[in-house]
Amino acid sequence: MEAVGKLKDSNTTKISAQQVRVSLSTDSERELLAKPGKHPLAGVRHDYLRYANCWEDADVLLKAFSAIQNGRFLSIASAGDNSFSLLCLDPKEVVAVDINPVQIALVELKKAAFKTLDYDDFLVFLGFKDGLGRLELYKQVSLELDAETKAYWSSNQEVIQSGVIHGGKFERYFKLFRTRVLPLVHSRRTINRLFQVSTQEEAEVFYHQKWNNWRFRALFRFFFGKWMMGRLGRDPAFLKQVDQDVPAFLMERARRCFTGKGVANNYFLDYALRGAFDVGLPHYARKENFNTIKSRVGRLKTQLGLADEIAQKYGPFDGFNLSNIFEYLPENDVNVIAEKLQKSACHNVILVYWNLMVSRDLTMCSSSITRANKEDLKNLQETDKGFFYGALHVNEIGV
Repeated sequence: MEAVGKLKDSNTTKISAQQVRVSLSTDSERELLAKPGKHPLAGVRHDYLRYANCWEDADVLLKAFSAIQNGRFLSIASAGDNSFSLLCLDPKEVVAVDINPVQIALVELKKAAFKTLDYDDFLVFLGFKDGLGRLELYKQVSLELDAETKAYWSSNQEVIQSGVIHGGKFERYFKLFRTRVLPLVHSRRTINRLFQVSTQEEAEVFYHQKWNNWRFRALFRFFFGKWMMGRLGRDPAFLKQVDQDVPAFLMERARRCFTGKGVANNYFLDYALRGAFDVGLPHYARKENFNTIKSRVGRLKTQLGLADEIAQKYGPFDGFNLSNIFEYLPENDVNVIAEKLQKSACHNVILVYWNLMVSRDLTMCSSSITRANKEDLKNLQETDKGFFYGALHVNEIGV
């Protein structure tokens, strides 16, 4: 528990209202989040960096949206990664929305890095590659930041110096697991061996005979329990709708990943277990996508607020990347949001979202929202590297 205490002291970087944009985009949104009990997310803190990376598979996301040409996208910002990846579809515009102003500040920082840096410096600056000159690179990047965002990052340079992709609460949760828990179970050699399996049969044998021992099961259950995850990894409010055995669910998801075809190339798993993206980079950070995103990064705009309110204000949209926002909400609230999204939709709209541990299906909210082709969805699910998610949904709205 000493390690837990140390993480608690250093796992977040807090801000003040004067350092970055904290007022929401409309009075109604501000009222919802300011009064506990008025909104399911009221009382959730938004004064620190929660996610430094997006943990949904952008390759899957782009395939789901491949039919949209020259469209407008509303995208949950989070760390910005998948919103940047959407630029590879050559859209008219991508509106990245988040209720956390620090997440918006991170997206703006990454956007400025695309504008000002070459590819190798981009990787060093964000933390994908080792380097000692991040603060010097920040001086260049900061020239493209607005005053409020620059003030925030200039007062939190320790995050930049360490590499911003390692600076989120969720990423620090994984760091605690791999540095304090995993070494009690497996050696570095065993961990590396996981990423050397070449066939699914080999992966299954390795998992059952080498990896899945009693220490792993016991410590996994402790560390990824509902209380620990809410306290150190996510937020207790995000787990209010969860009514199942959290570590048992996640253990089953881990088993599927560890024994699957693509375990050796799963960069999400690589980061969780080894703290790096050695087996592959997220879509937006790959060399083949860098210049395309760089040339179109001006088409990405950020908005602070609730997704459904921003959709109504800035719509209509052709595609909605909604991450896993619905599982935080009661079903009645999901119905209300689904109605608002329909009003903010163009013709033949595509919605993509994930469920982690709570089942939420927008097709149950309206007869106008339908599921994508079953075979197409199955193919996407089989290649999805976001192994901890329980379900991927691809829906369509016929307006």
